[in-house]
Amino acid sequence: MKKKSILIILMLIISFSSNVFADSEPINIYLDGELLEVSQEPIIINGTTLVPMRDIFEALDMEVYWNGETKTATGVKDGLTIDITIGNNKAYVNKTEKSLLEPARIVNGRTMVPLRFISESAGCEVSWDGTKREIVISTYEGDIFMESLSKMADSSKL
Repeated sequence: MKKKSILIILMLIISFSSNVFADSEPINIYLDGELLEVSQEPIIINGTTLVPMRDIFEALDMEVYWNGETKTATGVKDGLTIDITIGNNKAYVNKTEKSLLEPARIVNGRTMVPLRFISESAGCEVSWDGTKREIVISTYEGDIFMESLSKMADSSKL
């Protein structure tokens, strides 16, 4: 009986460890087929991937502004303005209120924002491959978008 209990405990420990290590695998982000370098590892909270605000805004060619009093990050480009405030489940796209699944937050001194919300608000397509832990952001449309995905898949086989 003791051996059976020890075996069960060992199996639980191994199962728990593999889940912890699986979640600690890095998340790769590709923008138009190019690996996006980020200043801090993305994190997933309740199914929402958060990335450093400045990294995603600048990758999308947006000007970045920070209001320390209100703790609001703003990205601006070609008539598009995205405002997102730390801890608030509401964000604004061209002054239109939008709901967030997860609010922006500060992690290790970095403002982390929901990647999908920012990217889609900027007109991009976003896809997630949970097996590879890869996010693909595309500013392309139609066949060019699919061609980009195909090139990325081929390069990951190397």
